[in-house]
Amino acid sequence: NNLVRKHLDNMRESFAADIDALEQDPSASLEQRVQAVLHLGDANLLAEDYSRARRQYARAWEMLSATPDHRTLRQRLLDRPVRALQGILDDLPFSAPLTGSGLPRTLSFEISENGDIENIQINAPPAALSQGVLGDIAVKLDQSVYRPRIVGGQPVRSSVEIPVAEL
Repeated sequence: NNLVRKHLDNMRESFAADIDALEQDPSASLEQRVQAVLHLGDANLLAEDYSRARRQYARAWEMLSATPDHRTLRQRLLDRPVRALQGILDDLPFSAPLTGSGLPRTLSFEISENGDIENIQINAPPAALSQGVLGDIAVKLDQSVYRPRIVGGQPVRSSVEIPVAEL
């Protein structure tokens, strides 16, 4: 869709400008600068520009690997998959959490190096799941892209178990 592609291009330009501004701001924290780099990586991931996303994720890793003092921050930001642009796209209608009775408590899946959701397992007996609940979960998963776990500056496949309400 050309409209979506144009919106993603605008987001990428905006995130690149944020990085430039933060690099010029002596009061900007390392975490703010790294978050801006990760946002640009996530926007590239959503645009399916995987090589640019990987470069940004590697850049974030390098920024947090300069000294051992940043290990805790690196673990918090990069050591687990998170929804791409979490905190930025949360107010959109498709980001509303699943609610209602009959929802399973958790589901498990793998996040590929490109942020794709694979090998989904719903942690509930099949008889307990209605077609409506399964459909709602499928739609949420189809709309989701996750930033992969970053190890040594490279995206790696990893497993995730999350509460269904966090989809």
